[in-house]
Amino acid sequence: MSSSIKFLKKLTKRGTKSSDQLRFPSPSPSSIIVESEVSKAGSFKDESPTSSGTAIVCEVVSPAVHTTTIQEPNVLPDVPAPTSSVPPEPDRPKSRLEQAHSELLTASASLATTLSDYFSGSSDSDVPPSDFPISFSSPETFTAAVERILLKQQNQPPTIASRVGSVISKIYPLASLTLGLAASATESAALTPVKGAVNSLALLFTLADQESARGEDFLKQLERIQYQSLRVAEVHKCAEVEVGELLREKSTNLMTSVIRFFDSSIIFFKHDYFYNLGKTVLLGPKIYSDARAELDLAIAEYDQALLLQVTIKVLAMRPAPPVDQKFQQSTLAAWLKSSFWSVDAQFSNNCELRAPGTLQWVLEESEFTSWRLGESKSLWLNGLPGVGKSIITAYLIQVLKAQHPDSVVLYFFCKAGDSTLDNVDRVIRTLAMQLALVAPEAREKLQMLMEEGFQCENDDAYAFSRLVKDTLAVVSRQVFVVIDGLDECFGGAAGAISTLLDVLQKLPVKLLVSSRPTPEISQAMGWGPKRALTFEDSRDDIKLYITMRVTKSKALQKGFFRLQKDPADFLSEKSQGNFLWVSIVLNLLERTPSAKAFQKAIETLPKGIVGVYEKVVDKLVAAETWEMAEAILVCVLFGARPMTMSELTVAVGLLVDEVLDLEQFVESNCGSFLGVVPGKDGPSVHIVHETFRAYITDPAVSKERCVPPGKSHMRLAAACLECLIGSEDEDLADLRRYSTRHWFRHFGDAWGIERDTVVLRIMLRKIHAFTNDDKAVRKWMREFTFLMEREHWFWNIGCFMSDVHYGIFDWLKSDVMQIISENSDDEDDAEEDLHAALAWRMKVINSDSFLAHSIVTNITFVWLNTNWKEVLMSRIAFTQALATAHILQLVEPFTYTPQTPLYGNRYVPKVPDHAKTKPGWTWRYAPSFSNHWENLTLEHIDSLASLGGYNPAIGLQSGNYAFAAWVLRSDACIKPFQRAIDEHPDCWHFHEALGGWHCFSGEKEKAVVCYGEAMKCDPKTPAGCAIEYWSLVSELKKSGGDITGAVEAMRTGMGLVPEKDAEAYWDRIVRIYEESQDWEKVDTVLREAIVKNPTACNGYWRKLADNYDRTFDWQRKMETYFDAMKRDPENSATYAQDLRSMAKDFKHYQLFEPAEVILRNGIERHKEEGDMYRKEMAGCYMAARRWKDAAELYEGIRAGPNAHDWEFKWLNDDLGNAYLGMGETTRALAAYQEKRMEKLAAGDVSGNSDDAAYVHMILGEFTVAIQQIKADITANIKHYPDGPDNWYKASEFMHAHRNLGVCYEALGRMEDAQASFKSAVEVFEKFITELEPFVHTDNKTSYYRSEGRTLLEFGLMLEKIGRREGARRIYEGAAHMYERTTFVGDDEPLQWENEQVALAVRRVSEPELEMEMPSLLEEIGGPRLELRLSLGYRTNWYAYENWRAPSFRGGKDGYPAAMLKDVVS
Repeated sequence: MSSSIKFLKKLTKRGTKSSDQLRFPSPSPSSIIVESEVSKAGSFKDESPTSSGTAIVCEVVSPAVHTTTIQEPNVLPDVPAPTSSVPPEPDRPKSRLEQAHSELLTASASLATTLSDYFSGSSDSDVPPSDFPISFSSPETFTAAVERILLKQQNQPPTIASRVGSVISKIYPLASLTLGLAASATESAALTPVKGAVNSLALLFTLADQESARGEDFLKQLERIQYQSLRVAEVHKCAEVEVGELLREKSTNLMTSVIRFFDSSIIFFKHDYFYNLGKTVLLGPKIYSDARAELDLAIAEYDQALLLQVTIKVLAMRPAPPVDQKFQQSTLAAWLKSSFWSVDAQFSNNCELRAPGTLQWVLEESEFTSWRLGESKSLWLNGLPGVGKSIITAYLIQVLKAQHPDSVVLYFFCKAGDSTLDNVDRVIRTLAMQLALVAPEAREKLQMLMEEGFQCENDDAYAFSRLVKDTLAVVSRQVFVVIDGLDECFGGAAGAISTLLDVLQKLPVKLLVSSRPTPEISQAMGWGPKRALTFEDSRDDIKLYITMRVTKSKALQKGFFRLQKDPADFLSEKSQGNFLWVSIVLNLLERTPSAKAFQKAIETLPKGIVGVYEKVVDKLVAAETWEMAEAILVCVLFGARPMTMSELTVAVGLLVDEVLDLEQFVESNCGSFLGVVPGKDGPSVHIVHETFRAYITDPAVSKERCVPPGKSHMRLAAACLECLIGSEDEDLADLRRYSTRHWFRHFGDAWGIERDTVVLRIMLRKIHAFTNDDKAVRKWMREFTFLMEREHWFWNIGCFMSDVHYGIFDWLKSDVMQIISENSDDEDDAEEDLHAALAWRMKVINSDSFLAHSIVTNITFVWLNTNWKEVLMSRIAFTQALATAHILQLVEPFTYTPQTPLYGNRYVPKVPDHAKTKPGWTWRYAPSFSNHWENLTLEHIDSLASLGGYNPAIGLQSGNYAFAAWVLRSDACIKPFQRAIDEHPDCWHFHEALGGWHCFSGEKEKAVVCYGEAMKCDPKTPAGCAIEYWSLVSELKKSGGDITGAVEAMRTGMGLVPEKDAEAYWDRIVRIYEESQDWEKVDTVLREAIVKNPTACNGYWRKLADNYDRTFDWQRKMETYFDAMKRDPENSATYAQDLRSMAKDFKHYQLFEPAEVILRNGIERHKEEGDMYRKEMAGCYMAARRWKDAAELYEGIRAGPNAHDWEFKWLNDDLGNAYLGMGETTRALAAYQEKRMEKLAAGDVSGNSDDAAYVHMILGEFTVAIQQIKADITANIKHYPDGPDNWYKASEFMHAHRNLGVCYEALGRMEDAQASFKSAVEVFEKFITELEPFVHTDNKTSYYRSEGRTLLEFGLMLEKIGRREGARRIYEGAAHMYERTTFVGDDEPLQWENEQVALAVRRVSEPELEMEMPSLLEEIGGPRLELRLSLGYRTNWYAYENWRAPSFRGGKDGYPAAMLKDVVS
């Protein structure tokens, strides 16, 4: 028994709890299904057959009215049973619900008629209809009836029954609701739709299987129907949800559209049959598309009804999905460095701010519905501050998650002043993080990116392309991207926001952006849908919010009751629609201590948001808490990142005074403008709204209460330095990490804009105290270096340290510091530390090297006296100390060269030119980097080491010095390494580095010993040099001829490492067998790796497929990809892309048969991407000149559900080419016209009529062709006012003028023709040197057939205007290129082209023969047309001077050489 039957039986056998009942009245003496035969006795039978000829006949057991109860867990409760079977009075108009029921029954009758017509005369079924009765006297009889239908099909495969049952079980929740409603309106036909669906589905499944191309869309629509039906079941799980009449009506309409869709699909599949019966005059595709359009509309209306009446309650009841804590702590999550927790906190906070019942109006907006369900790919919500954009956005995210549970919803909340939320870089990384959390295939893609060494800090556009765009490509589900407050995203390169929006709008995602209406965002969002949010939108919501707040607050209730004021009416009118104003005013009112104070507050309510903020600040001043609040604001508004509560507590204590309970202080005193938000590292404090930032930082508005940026940053810098100076003070420990990373950033952000002498004097004291405390400076430098290692910025340390020098130096020399120095009182003993600082200032500014020497000495000391523990960090410490000394010119400058990377692709900074002449900021601007200095010597290293007090007798210093010599590739590193190892035998990185030196020197046995010692000491698993050790052991065995031993060595090493680190070992084993050319072993090893190391199986599958190229076994390669799709579905999109690339390669080789086999298999075996394979196969047919086959495929794609996807956006061009190749000129012109309109709509005006002009020339319509060609030439001139800028673009111009001349020639306008040919020559002649010399004297410069083809065309133009000698030179050059680019397997058009070149040379070389020039007009079936059409789908192959016939595409070792060798012989 099928699972669906068991499911239905389970439904009918449960108890009859009233809340779960669906009541059906027993039918009257009439057909329950369809009235196909009316008996004289007054009983009705329905004999509409099933797909196999079996009809369902529903007979009435008893005419008495009684109730059948079916307990149904997936349907809505409390559907009312009718109290009477008496029909409505004739004069009473039907309700909308009753009208919907009537239409449902009519549609069901039509479907039954279609089935009857089909089976009564179709030759597809030779089994006559047979009846078996179904009684509805009890629920069990209904289940039995369905079971007989599913399991007793005649002439059908068993799979059809199970497929029908599966679909019916999923549609049943919707049908159950509909049936109950129908029963209450018309007792006679309660189960008609279900019966119609069962009868038709078996037939439709059979027809869809037979019509694979057209059937695919039907099956996709069926999936949509099932999904929408099951949503009713989801709603029913929430017992509190009450279904309204609107949802009942739209559910019935949807069921009607489903029945009509089934009806139309049968006619569509068997259109010829019904047309011959005279049952239809419409085209089959038209019938089907109309039914699908009706279905789309019904789904949209049903969805909206469900959204309006149900979603909110479902949202409230549905728990938030758990966060994958394990992934949050993974290496991949750390590598992404996203703002996931900050964004999640903003989302949660904005969700909590929405009052229950508010924002219902948003769901009714047509713009939102069209974006969510329609074809609109983007939507821009814009509005002024305070209108509630963030709350609306958070609510819409909730709606998307609830209404589209199978989709991926990505989102980001931007917030100005928060470094984790105010830049495009964080947007990109967070979207990638969210993708990884919800889509395993995306996580796998990102894991591969991380492992290949991709750096997240790349340019925004490139980072987005790799982290988001490429990752989205492997996600098969629908994706929504929502970005709130994009106008607050200030970080990133210029134009970063525009770039982000531009790329997002080109991706297959639904994008929603909310922001203030800024010009940049307005331009980037273009002409797409937008919705301006106004204060009027929020008026009703404000009343709800006020009511909710007052209901929850006894203080507010008492206050408004005493004043006899309706709070909702009173405050909503005062608010002028500003939600933020209402929120803050309610906070103020709630904190009033007495009734009189409440009344006074009501009487003096401020106007506008600025007035509210002034009142809030005045209250803090009056309560003597403003100073503490201001200090908190300094940290919140200008912190380099959001501080944790512990960091903020220390910072505020350093700025003003110790706060006893920071969180309580914020909530009780600053709640109107600050809020505590949870985060990954605990709660943090954020401003409630950006309008407060604008108010408090603008001196023109907040006046003496202003918190200015410059002063705030300088105060923060001073506090950070105080923390670093007091490094031993445990009370300051919580702020130490922040201070280490950000003190200089705050100093830099204040430099040049802060002129408050009090603050500047404090800063001078701190700078003096810090720079003169070597212990504090060295500890800071050491911790900063380790911190940079974790943040992957360690290669910038040298630039950063030099920037510290120049920043302090320039500040000390500034005019404002000079004024402070001149105005200081030498006799004031209280300023003793200031005078010492001023004296130090004079030393610094009077010597170019005083401060520089201090910085270089300290960083060099840190380099020599720190156990860096890792080889990479040891190298970095040296190179960055050297870079600092180099930039500050304390070490002799070296010659800059860009070759030979120091480590991977990392480099050492070059001395900026401006730094040699004057102080300047170097690290904020991307410095030039290099790998080494060409003439770096041991003397330079010794000079640097001496600055740090190098003592070779100290083992740690000796080891770090050895790393410097190792960077120099000098054997002077050996003895220092040995001295270091003698003193510190447990420092594994010294052993590892010495092993690396021996390996570099070719002393592999010594290297193995050193690596072995390192592995003994290294506590990491695996040890840092494990792969190097086992690779060397393996290499030594292999060099001795022991292949088996080499492999076993790698297997031994692999057994000692975790699975995630095993990939390098498998790769090495594969390489061993590849070097031995043992391809069967390669195959075996890769298959073993797939099983044993599944986390990296994607790479192994692809290597396995590539392995078959070596034996030219493309069939096994193809099967490998299909096997990979089946066993590794998460990466199926990647394998599918590889498979299509494989077919494309064969197409380019002009080996069309294997390409077709591959793509046909893809269509049949990977239906999810069927249209992608069809598009590729159509291109293959175009290259092979199989125009009709190509046209059918292109038409199939255009008629299918994916027609509007971006991958198929420009198919009209291809379709026009196919029709033209077939000789269908009318259809070709129509397709070209559609293409032209599409491109014009996309803003492409640089010539779009050339294809259509060719058609008109073929038809002899030269006047029309001339008009179009001239329009193209005009557009080209407009687009390129200075003319073409390269030979390729010039050739396009030349072809346009050539075609114009050909048209004039055909009309007998010879002067105009000559003028056009001369224009063609003039536009291209200036670029001819780019193609010279025509004959190469080396074997490195390639020939391309396209270049020879262009020369041939240019020669024809020269010949046309009588320049025969010039034409001869050009023809000879073209002939040489054609000779070199002639390959085995060239088809007839290519061979014809070769003949044309030879004839051209002869024509101009032997004028006495008086050979006529060929016609340049194309004709249907002619080689000129066939060549032009097919070339767009073929590869422009190249060759070299030393190539001689026979030549093969792909070279002597490619597939053509292997597969076409018999042709040559």
